Amino acid sequence: MNSSDQHIHQISPAQGQSLLEEWPHSSASSMNTKQVSFATYSELRVYHLDAKLESRKCYSSRDRKSFQAQALCDAFRIQRLMGSSPYHGGHAVRYLIERDMMAPEELLGIENMIMGAQKITEERRKHAKYVIKAQEELRKTKADNAEAKLAYVAAAKSAKAFEKARLRAALAA
Repeated sequence: MNSSDQHIHQISPAQGQSLLEEWPHSSASSMNTKQVSFATYSELRVYHLDAKLESRKCYSSRDRKSFQAQALCDAFRIQRLMGSSPYHGGHAVRYLIERDMMAPEELLGIENMIMGAQKITEERRKHAKYVIKAQEELRKTKADNAEAKLAYVAAAKSAKAFEKARLRAALAA
């Protein structure tokens, strides 16, 4: 060790403390001081609710059960009508509407009830497996722009659902 190294190592703790105390402090005037103030009074507003309006503001459990029962009856009726048609799928729908056997509005949102829960679940699982398999293949091949390619695969696989949605929109127009 040279003499300057010995000098650094020989500083006492008291000397180090005095160095810390001599470090320049910023003045309090330059620091932002935070303040809290309280209002001298508060205000309370009370709104009185109309019991009749409150009771009609949302559907009751009984109302929802009634809607579900009606939707189920409509779904079964449409399912029977489609089964009695000489055509299948979209052609059957068109046939029934042209003969005023059902209104286009009746189809909106109930195709899932017509298909059945098991069939819907099966179709969703097939779609998910297909897209996941495509994603894995894109990952293995380290394809460029894999996100866009995967989106295209998912959209192409969803073409059947897209056609159903297009048909529903055309019928509702």
